[in-house]
Amino acid sequence: MIYNIINELNRTYMTLPADTAGYDDYRYRMLTDNSIEGILPVEIRTINGERRFYYDISEKENLIRTVSVKDMDFEELEKLTRSMMMVSSKLREYLLEESCIVFEPDLIFRDTKSGRYEFICVPGKDEEEKREDIKRLLQTVISHVAPSDERAVEAAYEIYEMAEAGPVLSRSLYERVAEKMKREAAYIYEPVEEEDDLPEEEYEDIERPVYRYRPSFREWLGIACAAMGFICIGLYTYYGVLS
Repeated sequence: MIYNIINELNRTYMTLPADTAGYDDYRYRMLTDNSIEGILPVEIRTINGERRFYYDISEKENLIRTVSVKDMDFEELEKLTRSMMMVSSKLREYLLEESCIVFEPDLIFRDTKSGRYEFICVPGKDEEEKREDIKRLLQTVISHVAPSDERAVEAAYEIYEMAEAGPVLSRSLYERVAEKMKREAAYIYEPVEEEDDLPEEEYEDIERPVYRYRPSFREWLGIACAAMGFICIGLYTYYGVLS
């Protein structure tokens, strides 16, 4: 997709040609009139008779730049696929299809402050275009995945094979990565045997604590007062008999 980067005052914008024929389509209004979480804010400007999308990408870097600085580990792959799933879910709230999300690596942006991934949305894209975008994205991920992170390498190849097999939803990619994360967690945190599950012959080897009762201060005070009371009663009785 052909785009331009321009600077205006202290802001940086990426611009794309807007589909003039479909400008009155409700999907354009959904994008320009609403702030959709995970979607870069966009406005449509007409300059010299040409309509263009303007995306504010100030303080953001595209995915190509991100992975060229640091290889993608498993945590970052999980964050990327989770962002893809979440933005797809948000779009449905505005009657927009996942196919309009642009998954090209150089058009996915990461906020340099929050670390969140954000996407652009272009109405009119079809499922086949989306699938090719995702394949290019996953090829980039495979090329820049951290080779020392075995989980990241395995997960990247697994989800690429899913995209190769046919049309795929962002949710399916994330679920595959999340499933791998759960399997790893289950392996690391195996449940510890409870005492009741031990064989009977092993009970004798368990060192059990011995508890001894120790009265509190109030209890000692109560005992002392009761003792004084008995002494007083005894003295009173003793002297009463003598008199």
